[in-house]
Parts: sequence; structure tokens; C-alpha cells
Amino acid sequence: KVYAQSEKDKSRLLSLGASNVIVLGNIKTLAEITCNYIYEKPKHLVFTAASTHEGEEQLILNHFARFKADYHQDCQLLIVPRHSHRFNALATSLKQLSTDFNLSFQQFSLQESFDADIVLVDKMGILNEIYAISDIVILGGAFAKVGGHNPLEPAKLDNVIITGKHIFNQYAMFEFLDNVLYSDENHLLEAMKQAIKQPKVKLKALPDMSIIYQDLRKFLE
Repeated sequence: KVYAQSEKDKSRLLSLGASNVIVLGNIKTLAEITCNYIYEKPKHLVFTAASTHEGEEQLILNHFARFKADYHQDCQLLIVPRHSHRFNALATSLKQLSTDFNLSFQQFSLQESFDADIVLVDKMGILNEIYAISDIVILGGAFAKVGGHNPLEPAKLDNVIITGKHIFNQYAMFEFLDNVLYSDENHLLEAMKQAIKQPKVKLKALPDMSIIYQDLRKFLE
């Protein structure tokens, strides 16, 4: 048997010669969302730019600075890059950008707190912990043409989600969610303003994957 995550994937697999293809959904939906550490939730509005790629940090910070100056001063931005090898260069560029916008800047690796307008979370393995103290998540990998990232984690941790339109690797995951805000790079400020009033992301019924366990039992027998 071949388990596919969507009808589109099923048709592609069949065209390649696969047989007995069953549409089951993405197995990431089975993952339990856990936090190993609980940070204290800041009292103000928290935006998190999550799993960002090159160019997305500056884009999001530019729009955030305008949002903070013109619409909602009591807020901060946590930036969690996708790849650790970019931490040092980002620290330099984000510090300068923050200064240009008259915003305070902090590296989480140097001071494990959330006391600045812009916080670069340059530590791996704590993204769920950051989602848990966020209000609005701007999910990266979709303003750059990367294909998007898994939205279920911020959704299950009770966030409003904004993402770009390049989610071609994650269509099957986003189908499980209602109330996601999709934006291009030119309208991100408007999406941020709308996010304040937006209902939290709603999870639809996740797929029943018990068939996997049944098939595995048969195979092992």
C-alpha cells in the first residue's frame, strides 16, 4: 500500500505506476505538540516571525515597525530563524535595522528574556515554547519561495496565523485550518492590523489514521 497525503499526490503517484494508493493525510497531524519549558507570557501583544528565511526577517521587521509606530505601540516582535547558521549575520543586521527604527533589540542567547521590542531567538529547539507565549504568528518560508512550513504547531498553541502565499509544500496541512490570513509581501501591514481582530485559527477534524496501525499489525503478523 501507498499512503498519500492528498488526492493530488494520489494522482501523481498513480501516474508514476503506484498501485493501491490510499489518501490518508499528512502523518505530521499525529504529532503531539508539547513544551519542555514554560516561559512567562508577556502582558503585551506578541508577534512571532517563525521559521523565517533570508529576506523575510527584514520584510517582517519593516512592516512591524510601521504597525508599532502607527497602530499598536504596546507590542513586540520575536524572530525565530529557520537555520542556525544565519544567527550571527542576522544579529548584526537586525540590530542595525532596529536602531534605524528606534526600537530596542536583544539576542535571546545573551539574555534569556523578552525585554526588547525586537528579540532574535537564536536558540534551537524552543519554537513550540515561543508559540506558547505568542498571540500572532507570521509563519515564514512562504514570503520567500520556499514552500511554507507546518502550521499545526502554532495553531494548536492557540495563535492567529499569518502566512505568505508560497505554501506549495504545505497545502495538505493548511487544508485542516480555518481563519488563516494569507498575505503577499506588499500587504503584510494590513494583515497584521486585521490579525488583531481575527479569530484564532480553528482546527478541522484531523484524519483518522488508525488504518496505518491496522496494516502494520497485519504486516507484523
